[in-house]
Amino acid sequence: ATIIQTRHRIPEQPLTAGQVLVFQVPIPEPLRFLEPRETETRKMHALEEYGLMHVKLYEDIAKHGRIATTYAYPVKVEGRYVMDPSPTPKFDNPKMHRSPALQLFGAGREKRIYAVPPFTDVVSLDFEDHPFEVQTFDQPCA
Repeated sequence: ATIIQTRHRIPEQPLTAGQVLVFQVPIPEPLRFLEPRETETRKMHALEEYGLMHVKLYEDIAKHGRIATTYAYPVKVEGRYVMDPSPTPKFDNPKMHRSPALQLFGAGREKRIYAVPPFTDVVSLDFEDHPFEVQTFDQPCA
């Protein structure tokens, strides 16, 4: 397929050049739950002030001994912008990195569209001593 629409998953089959993956995103602002004022989140993005996001991840480590976020796991795009690939599970995040497909994100209620161009660096946020890792399961789903 040339255009693939999704809300919860990135396809298992690797995407190719010329394909467009369209995500339905309920909440496009990754800082919304940390700072509800849009004027402030825009400033935070402009100034690359993402300390609150790191604090949120660190709180997971303090509480659970690891980063326990399993979906809507924040990523950094091109080493600069923090984005929420919501509501995909974190094990899909690596599929976004350097994908040959155009990735479009649309939040209808908020009338917002943003994109990740093909072959863009997309890296999950983490810490040196707690690197990003995909969760593993002892047994397959029933």
